[in-house]
Amino acid sequence: MSGKRTCLVLAPRFPLPKRSGTQIREYHALVELASRFDITLVSLIQDSTAFDYISEVESLGVTVEPVSHERSRRDALGHFCTSTDSYRVCRFVTPALRRRTHRVLREQSFNLVWVNFATTVPALPPSVSAPVVVDEHNEDVRYWESFLDGGVGTRLFARANIWKLRRLRRTLTERVDGFLAVSDNDAERTRRWSRGIPVWTVPNGVDVQKFDSDKRAGAIDDTIQFVGSLDVRMNTDALSWFVENAWPFVREQRPNAVFQIIGRNPTPSVEKLGTVGGVRVHGEVDRVVPWYESAALTVAPFRFGGGSKLKVLESLSMRRPVVSTPVGTVGLDVSDNAGVLVRDDPETFADAVVGLLADSTKRTRLGDAGRQFVTERYAWEEIMAEGIDTIESALLE
Repeated sequence: MSGKRTCLVLAPRFPLPKRSGTQIREYHALVELASRFDITLVSLIQDSTAFDYISEVESLGVTVEPVSHERSRRDALGHFCTSTDSYRVCRFVTPALRRRTHRVLREQSFNLVWVNFATTVPALPPSVSAPVVVDEHNEDVRYWESFLDGGVGTRLFARANIWKLRRLRRTLTERVDGFLAVSDNDAERTRRWSRGIPVWTVPNGVDVQKFDSDKRAGAIDDTIQFVGSLDVRMNTDALSWFVENAWPFVREQRPNAVFQIIGRNPTPSVEKLGTVGGVRVHGEVDRVVPWYESAALTVAPFRFGGGSKLKVLESLSMRRPVVSTPVGTVGLDVSDNAGVLVRDDPETFADAVVGLLADSTKRTRLGDAGRQFVTERYAWEEIMAEGIDTIESALLE
């Protein structure tokens, strides 16, 4: 026995390989938790390649209880239509995940239960002896509200799912002892329904060792970049908005400008953007760091979405200035002096991009300021250490 306290971590997606923001946050929370607790991780395995990474997670001192994910989207939709469960519950809280979680809790005692996503809580038995903390990652209802302007079928599905999520929330107040939110805005929304249960803001961070470069932004000409999952609606909408509304102004002033789009699973609508002059859709890449190094700046042209944007932090850590809409900086205490230019309409957004492309000295200055800013305030180690300190003080002492 190590003498450490014990913690059960429940996850709907294995933290490695780190292909999504969910996995990145899960992994860095797990690293910090493993430094303080004996960890048992019960996780769905959504991608068979994740089995290759189990030993890497075990090397942290974590006992891994993998559960193969065998419920298709079609089956999940069928369950959604015939039950009161929200979509993510139908999709990810499978009978196998429930059985494994219940067995682990019967066979072991824990000092803390850490659940990734509120919609994973139904995998727990009705009564758990240890305090339960939920890392929300995103504010689910706000996410689904962004679909209410879609087609008839999309609106009906979103409304039904919002109703089911609100129903789930009423049960969470009986089962959860604390919530983590990634921004103060998300935390305030959670406090409106959590009936006095503590809600702590633990923002997203960045691996400042991995995302670092000696190549200054001023040394690169006319290359703009976006990095993100290319099958996520807030990302596809952001790209369409930028290419259709701001990109023509940029190309008018900088005819040689190139816009690189990097990320996994590009949708047909994203692929089509590659037919626009100067736009290059590269899809998923093995290593994103060299691509950041090839860019003069990055853009975060989001129009909706909760949480905070990990790719903004990565760009700043790589010394690349960012031009962003206000939504792209939600949850991040950034400003022009921290490497981010915030603009809200296509013309001023394009002007900011063109201004940076035309001024290599300014790009270097803002890039270096961004690097200093995230190193001092958004390194994952410090963020998670402070957050878990708060949880231990509130629930375990």
